[in-house]
Amino acid sequence: MPHACAAWNCTNRCTLQTRSQGITFHRFPKEIHLRKQWEVALRREGFNANDASRLCSEHFRREDFDMTGQTVRIRDGAVPSVFRYPSHRQKPLKTRTTRTSMRAKESLPVVCPLPVQETEALPNPSVASTKDHSYALPTSLENLRARLNETLSRMESMEREKRNAKDRERRAKNIVRALLQDLREKNLINEELKERLDLYSDMDTSARKPHRILVTGGSGLVGRAIEKVVQDGEGREDEEWIFLSSKDADLTKAEDTWAVFEKHQPTHVIHLAAMVGGLFRNMKYNLDFWRKNMLINDNVLQCSYKLKVQKVVSCLSTCIFPDKTEYPIDESMIHNGPPHGSNFGYSYAKRMIDVQNRAYFQQHGCKFTSVIPTNVFGPHDNFNIEDGHVLPGLIHKTYLAKKQGTPLTVWGSGKPLRQFIYSLDLARLFIWVLREYPEIDPIILSVGEEDEVSIREAAESIVEAMGFEGQVIFDATKSDGQFKKTASNKKLRKYLPAFEFTSFQQAVKETCRWFEDNYSTARK
Repeated sequence: MPHACAAWNCTNRCTLQTRSQGITFHRFPKEIHLRKQWEVALRREGFNANDASRLCSEHFRREDFDMTGQTVRIRDGAVPSVFRYPSHRQKPLKTRTTRTSMRAKESLPVVCPLPVQETEALPNPSVASTKDHSYALPTSLENLRARLNETLSRMESMEREKRNAKDRERRAKNIVRALLQDLREKNLINEELKERLDLYSDMDTSARKPHRILVTGGSGLVGRAIEKVVQDGEGREDEEWIFLSSKDADLTKAEDTWAVFEKHQPTHVIHLAAMVGGLFRNMKYNLDFWRKNMLINDNVLQCSYKLKVQKVVSCLSTCIFPDKTEYPIDESMIHNGPPHGSNFGYSYAKRMIDVQNRAYFQQHGCKFTSVIPTNVFGPHDNFNIEDGHVLPGLIHKTYLAKKQGTPLTVWGSGKPLRQFIYSLDLARLFIWVLREYPEIDPIILSVGEEDEVSIREAAESIVEAMGFEGQVIFDATKSDGQFKKTASNKKLRKYLPAFEFTSFQQAVKETCRWFEDNYSTARK
């Protein structure tokens, strides 16, 4: 039975229809204090949330959502605030009853269409003169207007001073950084000088490694894979890796992006951050996907240019290719026609990265490039059955079927073909592209055409890896989707003819094992 929203008088249920309208459902927080705040916000006497309780997205403000990952999440600490309470549950409106506030209320009908007749206040010896109390409101409308104009002018002046002070601080920090870099290169920073600098500056005077790689979207599937590969030995002594998440900066805002770039001073960037979502959310919010991803990409590339980043590698997607095309697809076909209409906002925003890369190279000589991976899976994936991709969704389904002793139902006939790439293999290829790939043009990162796997074969591999012995049912009444979208990896093989991909069966086993070991904390 679908979950119903716990809010008073809300009829939304977690069904396909509500999902197609962009409505999402969210569990009550596990943290006791925050859960209590949610319960109080509902104003339902005697209501106590349990594990099955849900609130729909219509009771939250737009800024309460974090839409930068694969699934829409409620931001930490957000409390529902959008409700239609009955009259007996409305909070009484508090009004001020002091003499000063009552007199100010009588003298403030500024937008009244009728002429305002000013009257003098009756003398009251118990109330001090406004000359003695500057915070008291004037009794004259003209005096009030003058006071407001004076206050607004003072606020504008203070805002200008604040902006100018920040600009001066930023310029001073840049000068100090440049001087410190010169001192480091000449090996002139001794302990005494370092101590004196630390007294007067918040600048980092410690020696920095020559290569500082900043990874946006570092907490996602690919970012976590790159982090593991680096930690397991792919990192070098002269490299410092910095993994950012959406909590570190809002990359849709130019000032936040500049602040985090200026803080870390990267020499190289791997750009993975994006606003992503499932089919229905893409269909409903194509404009949002276009605008937010364009802002993120433009801010990251512009900050990289301003800080003279040596190389940027951005992540695209196979959805950018034309809806109607020939197979196998290759890098030359990206702009040969419009993408599928269901997610054209996201697809065009991703395509524009390729356009921007070429423009930055043509006008400024920047070494900005991009990669196009096929279907990625692995540890730290999104295993949500409804919103996740096919493999992690099947892994979660199989886990539940095994635990509950029920048949495993796979949607579709199982005949469609896909090229799957293990996230740890993709991570190693990302690092190679960052260090070695010489072109501005994008490159497809994928297993070969001969390694395509049917959905039926993928399901059988998962069943074997998880030791599921129950019945497997393929529900042919469900849509198969696109039968195939084969990509060519000839360009990759030209550069790396000997690169060995992890076998599909081995990658599935490792992913299933990770999911079982981390079920309580995995994204699902």
